[in-house]
Amino acid sequence: LQIQDLSYLHQNKEVLFCNISLAIHAQDKHALIGNNGAGKSTLLKIINGDLPYTAGTIIGHASTLLIPQLFDEYNRMSIAEAIGIAPQLMALNNIQQGIATESDFDIIGDDWLIEDHYYQSINNWGLANIKPSTPFNTLSGGQKTKIFLSAIQLRNPALILMDEPTNHLDSKGRTQLYEFIQHTNKTLLIVSH
Repeated sequence: LQIQDLSYLHQNKEVLFCNISLAIHAQDKHALIGNNGAGKSTLLKIINGDLPYTAGTIIGHASTLLIPQLFDEYNRMSIAEAIGIAPQLMALNNIQQGIATESDFDIIGDDWLIEDHYYQSINNWGLANIKPSTPFNTLSGGQKTKIFLSAIQLRNPALILMDEPTNHLDSKGRTQLYEFIQHTNKTLLIVSH
């Protein structure tokens, strides 16, 4: 991923940041550190494709996963919707119920064990038996973060964007996250203060 001369203006035309350039290569681990309000979270949302930028160029179309700092936008969703596996689970259910369409088979692709993979991945982060249909807003902050961390294994993104990932984690969760960061060969961009 290459970012060249990237700028972002708020709707009121106030400049948040301008002329940012950055290159991220496969298996790189980068930390982005700055004060509150400097635009770190906004930059991650731009890279993830959630926000349009004002000027500049982003080259590269790596699949990304954003582990957000704040979860408000997900609180009206199920866990499956929040982490982007709801279509696959719905397609699998349609196939199992015998009401599948051709598009259900396209959606499920080769991932016939998506539900099993979901439970394995959340179990790896110390969560057990939380159904993917569970309302996201019923989880604690630490559980929400761990659900998104478990999505790394489920979705296998090329680039993982982490926005203050330790904020809601207990000491055991932080240790597990630090070990993941240290030992993974995934490409990471981590925001912190």
